[in-house]
Amino acid sequence: MNVCHEFSLFATMHLRGILILFLCVGVTQLHAQTIINSGFEEDAHSSSQKGWITDCKGTGQIKFSNISPHSGKQCLEIAHQNQATCTFSQSISIKDSEIKNYKIIYSCRAEALNGNTGLNIIIRDASGKKLTESSGFIKNAEAKWKTYSIATSVPEGAQTMSITGILNGTGNVWFDEIKIEELKQHKSSSGLWSTASEFMTIAGKYSIGEAIKWAVEKK
Repeated sequence: MNVCHEFSLFATMHLRGILILFLCVGVTQLHAQTIINSGFEEDAHSSSQKGWITDCKGTGQIKFSNISPHSGKQCLEIAHQNQATCTFSQSISIKDSEIKNYKIIYSCRAEALNGNTGLNIIIRDASGKKLTESSGFIKNAEAKWKTYSIATSVPEGAQTMSITGILNGTGNVWFDEIKIEELKQHKSSSGLWSTASEFMTIAGKYSIGEAIKWAVEKK
């Protein structure tokens, strides 16, 4: 076996390892993204929005809005002029998830807010018993879009995660892009594809030896 062939074999195995790790990270992140209609882009011709259960007391209203969403074409608006509580919620299964720490990310803005708004996360067991609860209420929400996050851990016996958006008080509040992902971020995941791509580019333009030299120096 000559030196060039050994270099080629080593490079192939190294690149394969990078791509496998990249795919594993991607699968983990995709597995966490299970919220239906997380960006409120899908209309539902009913009192509730697709994927979400809504409840508004008194004269409050929950609806889609196409006025300056954070992203996409729509967001969810809650409007209430009397002191009361409006909520929208969705429950997702985490029974078979291997992820033990989640981060729930959402974007929110408000106008004339007098009260609290934000998300509430409850994890329950198979009987419906509450195991953990995490809240991220915003007392001084701004008129400009801001992104917030809530961290929560998954205890033994967890079956479902309930995500509830709340306006407790008066004013107008807009929510958009509610996502969940693994709390422990794989910071290198976004760079793995870039590294593999650069490696292939160098290997294509130059010798495999030069590509390996680049990969070693990259570390």
